Amino acid sequence: MAIVAEGQNGRIYLSPTAEQEAIARSAQPTWKPGAKLPDNTRDIRPQIYGLPTYGDLFTPRQLVALTTFSDLVAEAREKAIQDAIAAGIPDDNVPLAEGGTGARAYGEAISVYLAFAVDKGANYWSTICAWHSSREIIMSTFARQAIPMVWDYAEANPFCNSSGNFLSGVDQAVKMITSCPATLDGKVNQHDATLTHSDDATPKIISTDPPYFDNIGYADLSDFFYVWLRRSLSSIYPNIFSTLLVPKTQELVATPYRFGGDKQKAREFFETGLSKAFNRLHDICHADYPLTVYYAFKQTEEDPSPPDSLSPQEQEGVEFPHPPTPSPIGRDVPHPPTPSPTGRGGENSEPSPSGRGQGEGGRASTGWETMLEGLIQSGLTIDGTWPMRTELTGNLKKNVSALASSIVLVCRPRPANAPKASRGQFLKELKRELPQALKLLQQGNIAPVDLAQASIGPGMAIYSRYAAVLENDGSPLTVRTALQLINQYLDEYLEEQEGELDSASRWAVTWFAQHRFEPGPYGDAEVLSKAKNVSLESLEELGILEARAGKVRLRERGSLSLPEAGIRLPESLPHWLITQFLIQTLDTQGEMAAAELLASLGEKGPIARDLAYRLYTLCDKKGWAQEALAYNTLVIAWPEISRLALQTKQNNITQPSLF
Repeated sequence: MAIVAEGQNGRIYLSPTAEQEAIARSAQPTWKPGAKLPDNTRDIRPQIYGLPTYGDLFTPRQLVALTTFSDLVAEAREKAIQDAIAAGIPDDNVPLAEGGTGARAYGEAISVYLAFAVDKGANYWSTICAWHSSREIIMSTFARQAIPMVWDYAEANPFCNSSGNFLSGVDQAVKMITSCPATLDGKVNQHDATLTHSDDATPKIISTDPPYFDNIGYADLSDFFYVWLRRSLSSIYPNIFSTLLVPKTQELVATPYRFGGDKQKAREFFETGLSKAFNRLHDICHADYPLTVYYAFKQTEEDPSPPDSLSPQEQEGVEFPHPPTPSPIGRDVPHPPTPSPTGRGGENSEPSPSGRGQGEGGRASTGWETMLEGLIQSGLTIDGTWPMRTELTGNLKKNVSALASSIVLVCRPRPANAPKASRGQFLKELKRELPQALKLLQQGNIAPVDLAQASIGPGMAIYSRYAAVLENDGSPLTVRTALQLINQYLDEYLEEQEGELDSASRWAVTWFAQHRFEPGPYGDAEVLSKAKNVSLESLEELGILEARAGKVRLRERGSLSLPEAGIRLPESLPHWLITQFLIQTLDTQGEMAAAELLASLGEKGPIARDLAYRLYTLCDKKGWAQEALAYNTLVIAWPEISRLALQTKQNNITQPSLF
């Protein structure tokens, strides 16, 4: 055990004295949550290590702190009520839960915010909290939507001035109240979205964030906070806290453990409930306003051999015009999960014309498929899509290439007389409409990690405008097949952008797709160089590759010699090297240095950004998570380095002399 204390020049780490150890062991809580952790061992893990209850997630002195603060909530409530009466607020004894506005309701409202502060404390006062060694602070229990097992945990001091102190929770509640723009009374009603209610006759304006299949078990995770809220507030909201734990039976999530481990039953439960919910939304949505659905779910699944991919005849007709070069638009890691591969495919396989390695399947997503299936089957059509940067991408998410955006699907009821379409008609409209939509997304600087899910919107807008899309044999073309086809067109669109690259960069991209930065046979590299009309000798002179002992490998970014600041780069510099230079400069020297480099690139800069999109997609499909992260980071930072680059150019403009 170590004690972290404030030193003269920073934090210092001290061994505990015998007295301090004895004090730590002497804590005796009067109460602890006895409810058992769920069998959801995918998201919640401590129970398999011998910690079966919520109370086991806290040390005795953490429990003493939490129970003490929880008891003080009731004491503060009584004090607030007396202060309100003394200040002249009417003492009508009507509780807050029944719409009271007098002294009693005032005191109960204050106790609600104090209970939130206690819950905030629980997030920082558990044995799931890790120590952030570089920032030297306590990290919270919920670094992500899971409760993992943490072996070397850290205990926060509730009375310190650093992370995990009690008053920070109080301060957050105060900031929320003072920032709230509402000036009128509001009313919130909770209903089961799958059932009809008495007020359904009144049209509704609907904006919803539906459940994400099996992605997050919110009810299971919320019990961590519920057990403490119930202790603090059960007398104020007896109906809300009538159960020992959060009700879970009706939660619309495909969690197999609730169905005896049966994944099929879990899926059927989810699909049935989602279909009922969308049918209700269709029936009650206001005719004058669109229904908006927020969705942020990364596509990560591969079908080993999709039966419905583009046929050779269909591939013949797929040609995208070269889009104009997009112009740039100015813009605590506790127990992080190991980045999982976001795609599969032979690392040494030759790319197929459709942008996938040989033997590689079509990308689709069960989460997207089930949501879209329910939406479309209910009679809704996608009228538009808005990518919105809603997700916090700092720290943990930056390190795992997590989504930065939600996709807002703007939906309206599909006309009753909507026609049917053939597969061929659907493909023709995809070819005509999707490239322009993708170009606009790139010009809007959407992160590469978000591009695949953002392309679903405009693609499914075409699919959903028809009463049905039919295969050649008259059977329905499924939502999953439509998703696979949209992803294929996305791949081909990004491949088409390779046409803007110089020959050296086209060679590098193809070799990278086959070998990444690993060595490959010299003969294969030479055959590829002839196909790309470039010599291996010139590639070696440029610094793109190194050849020795019959092997060729791309040079990694760390081995490249970065150009010196202020030196104008040659016009012949390949786009591949420009992209790698920008990433390396951004990573090692920051945005300002990357901006100075971008300012010296002239018209080649935007093409380097487009190449980053292409390389991210390659890495994502291959499961090269860390390499994918580098290209995603460059595009995310592009608006800011573009702004700084423009500023640099303007500062360098001087009035020329006449003589």
